[in-house]
This record gives sequence, C-alpha cells and structure tokens, in this order.
Amino acid sequence: MTSNSRVVGNAFSPDGLAAHFKQFIVGDLISWAPKNGPRAEELAQQYPMLSTNSVEVKVAREPAHKIGPDRPDKDIGPFWNTIGIVLSGHMRITLHDRAQATTETHDLKEAGDFLAWPGSGYTHNWQCVEDAVVITVRWPEKDIAS
Repeated sequence: MTSNSRVVGNAFSPDGLAAHFKQFIVGDLISWAPKNGPRAEELAQQYPMLSTNSVEVKVAREPAHKIGPDRPDKDIGPFWNTIGIVLSGHMRITLHDRAQATTETHDLKEAGDFLAWPGSGYTHNWQCVEDAVVITVRWPEKDIAS
C-alpha cells in the first residue's frame, strides 16, 4: 500500500520490491528497474519514495550453507560503507583488507549483532552458518579530511 507520505509492505512478499530488486527495498530502484523487467519498472514508479542513490537497504532471508561471493562492496563507481545486522540465525562475514593483505572473520549469531566496514578498504564474502534474516544498509563513503 502506498500514499503520498508512506509505504507499507512486506520485504518477503513474492511479488514485492525485494523480489524484483535482489532483496533491496530502498535504493536506486528507478535506474535498476530496466534490467529487472517490466514488473520492477512498475514497482519503482509506484514507490518513488524508496528510490534513492543516497542509501541502499536490503532485507534477506538466507538459507544455511549459502555462500556470498568475494567482491568489492560496489562493483562500479564510488565506495560505500556497509553495515550488516543479523535479526536471526548465524552469519559469518570475512573481510579482506586490501591495504594490509589480511583477512578477519566475524560471526554474527545473536539477534542484533552487526558488523560495519568502509568499502574503500575491504572486499568481503559471507556464509550463512544457520538460516538467517539479515538487514544490510549501504551508504556512500565520504572523503574525510585528515
């Protein structure tokens, strides 16, 4: 349901936003829509308030043993800060520090556990140790004057 000032929905609806935008419910939906098909374009137009290039929000149910690829936090363009928050289950995130050539692994297994990292310093991959529900939020990294 939508109105001029609010949107109500379900992140796991089989025909909702997340289903058409790789589990994202906030992000640059309008520019992502053409590559995701006609229903995605319809949804992006229906929910313009959720289309922004300032932040991305992903809500995902991931099955046990699923592994996410090792990749930069944004494949193209500027780097983005990321925070992953576990709502239920157990997720393991491995960060690879580009500058130091080191690796660190973090287990998020209690509701509310989170890990945040700057995209410019790391690549990451993840594995669901148990079925998990996770929220991921990304926002553009800003230059910080030293």
